[in-house]
Amino acid sequence: MEANQSIMSPLNSRTMFKKFLSYLFILSILTTSLLPQAWAESGSGHSDSDPEDEIEERQEDNEDENEDESENEDEDEDEDEDEDEDEDEDEIDDSELSEELEEEFDDEARSGHHPDQTYVSVEWGVWDTLTLNELPASTDWSGSVSFALAVARPHKLLGFDRGEDVLNNAASTQSKTSFTSMIHGNHDGILFKVKSDFQNLDSSLTFESKYNSTQQTVSIEDLLARPDGLIVKLNVYELRFKAWDRDDWLEQKSEERKNDRPEFKDHEEGSWYENYMNFSVDEGFFSGFKDSEGRFTGEIRPENELTRFQALKVLTELSRKLDMGLGERDCDPAVVTLTADTEWMKGHWARGYVQCVENADLKITLLDEVVVKDLNSGEKSALRWEVISTAFELLGIETTGAPDTTLSDIHSDSSSLKSALRDMIDKAVLLGVVSGYPEGNFKPYKTVNRAEMFKIVTLFYEVLSF
Repeated sequence: MEANQSIMSPLNSRTMFKKFLSYLFILSILTTSLLPQAWAESGSGHSDSDPEDEIEERQEDNEDENEDESENEDEDEDEDEDEDEDEDEDEIDDSELSEELEEEFDDEARSGHHPDQTYVSVEWGVWDTLTLNELPASTDWSGSVSFALAVARPHKLLGFDRGEDVLNNAASTQSKTSFTSMIHGNHDGILFKVKSDFQNLDSSLTFESKYNSTQQTVSIEDLLARPDGLIVKLNVYELRFKAWDRDDWLEQKSEERKNDRPEFKDHEEGSWYENYMNFSVDEGFFSGFKDSEGRFTGEIRPENELTRFQALKVLTELSRKLDMGLGERDCDPAVVTLTADTEWMKGHWARGYVQCVENADLKITLLDEVVVKDLNSGEKSALRWEVISTAFELLGIETTGAPDTTLSDIHSDSSSLKSALRDMIDKAVLLGVVSGYPEGNFKPYKTVNRAEMFKIVTLFYEVLSF
C-alpha cells in the first residue's frame, strides 16, 4: 500500500497542477473581458451606487447633454434670425416706410383723431426792415421741401395765402412739397404736420430754392432739441427752421406766463384745459368775469356754455392777434365809432365787435343767418359748426374744396349742413384744431363750453402764429 501510494502521488500532483492552470487561464480570460466594462461603467474604477442605477443616471446625463446641445442650436438659430431681422431693419425701404406712415397719417387726419402732433415750420425772407434798401425789387424763392423717412401735410403760413392748403398742388406729395414764392421786404413759409418715428429713424428735411441755388438739409430730431429753432444766414436773407411737439409747445407757453395774470378760483387745478385756459387769458382771448361795477370776480366759469357773442369776441381777438382777415383792418372794438348798422344792439357789450364786422363788410354766417340782429339769439349757446365757420370767416382763410374727412355725420346724405360749412369743418379737422368723436362723428350741433373754447382758440393760434 505504501508503494502504490508513492507511485500515485506524482500523478495526482501533475493532474491537480494542470487543473489549476486551466482554472487560472479561464479566470484570466474572464478578468480581461469584465474589468474594462466595470471600469467604463464606474468611470473611476469603483462605485458606491448600484450598477443599474449608475447606468440609468448615465443615460439621463446623456439625454440632458443632447437637450442642451439642441437648445444651443435653437439659440444659435434664433440669434441668426435676429441678426437677419436686424439686417432687414437696417435695410428699410424708404418708399415702404413712407407709404406706411402716409396711411397712418391719413387715417388719423381724416378721422379727426390726432394722438400726437409734431409740427415743423420752414420760413425764408427778411425780418429786419433796415435791410429793405439792400434788397432787389423782388426775389424768387420758389422751390421745394422734401422729407426723408417721414411724411408731412403742408399748410401755407404767410403772405396773402396764409392758411391755404397746398397739399393738393400737382407737384406735392406727402414727402415733397413744391411751392412758388416771390418776396420783397417780407418773409414767407410753410407749416408742416409731420409723422415719423423720430426715436428710431434719422428723419430729415431738405429745403431747396431758386434763390442762390440754396439747398439745406436739417435733422428733425436736432430741430426738436432746439426750442428756438435754427437760423441760417443767406446774405441779407434768413432761412428759419423750427420743430416742436404740441404738448411741449403748450408747456413752454405756460412757463412763460405773464406776471400780472389773473388767478381764477373756479377752475380745477391740473385739469385737461388748464394750460389752454392760461394761454387764452395771457393772449387776451379770455379775461374772466366782472361784477356790475367792473371789478374782477376771480371767475372764468370753464364749465359754462359759450354764447354766440362770446365766440365772436374771442375769435375777433384771435384775428387781431394774428393780423389776419378782420384783424388786418385795424378796427378796435373798444373804441370803434358806432353806427346805425348796430343800433339794434343798443348798449350791449359786444356791439363794438359786430361794428368792426360791419365796417369790414364781411360775411359772417353766424351773424347773417343765425343771430340776424336778435340779441336773444346772440346770447344763446354757440354750436360747434358755428364756432368753426366764424373762425375761418373772420380769419379770411379759404376752405373751399378741403379734403373730405371720414366724419360720417357731416358727410351723410341726411346732413343739413351746406357744402361750404362742411369744408370748414374738414379743414379744421385736418389742421388738428378740432377732432371727431370716437364713434366717427363730429356732432356739429353740439354746444361748446368755455373750456373747449380755450383749446380751440389756442390751437388755431398755434398753427397760424408765425
